[in-house]
Amino acid sequence: MPMMGTSTCCIARRAPRAARSGVASTLYLAAEQRLVAQGVTRLFTEASMLAKPFFHQQGFSVIAQEEVQRGEGVTLLRYRMQKILD
Repeated sequence: MPMMGTSTCCIARRAPRAARSGVASTLYLAAEQRLVAQGVTRLFTEASMLAKPFFHQQGFSVIAQEEVQRGEGVTLLRYRMQKILD
């Protein structure tokens, strides 16, 4: 459960042919504008290595790096990130 004035940002995966087309950025910007209008002041996400550059480009900063176990012997790196909204 997010704290008052905070929200967790979830972005769906995209089709490979849609890569670098601006769709995710457009959707993210629309969501952020609505959240700001609702009084949200901070966003959080847990980004994969592939998603980290996208969130960094949107103004998020890394607050922690984590290793997550997925199945037997599979360890993935993810990044807890946040963005303070104006």
